[in-house]
Amino acid sequence: FEWHPFSISSSPQQKIVTFHIRKAGRWTHELYKLADYKSEIDIMFEGPYGAVGVDITSPDRYKMAMLFSGGIGVTPMQALCNHIMYEHSSGKRNMK
Repeated sequence: FEWHPFSISSSPQQKIVTFHIRKAGRWTHELYKLADYKSEIDIMFEGPYGAVGVDITSPDRYKMAMLFSGGIGVTPMQALCNHIMYEHSSGKRNMK
């Protein structure tokens, strides 16, 4: 096995798990080639590691939240935005 730091960019409510993977070496270049002709790839993963520093997932805690990120830090924010949009569409969170 080889360890590669990928970022999960989907929220827990989504039916499909999505990853952001940067082509950084031979292994990830080969993974991209495989994904070009194969629609499903079996993987093993562990994690996630780290957490958002402020509890913005509680719908009653804050009236407004502003998210900033850059580089690969965009991917956890994408997952968080997907989660908030899911809560809004299912009536669990009011958004303006």
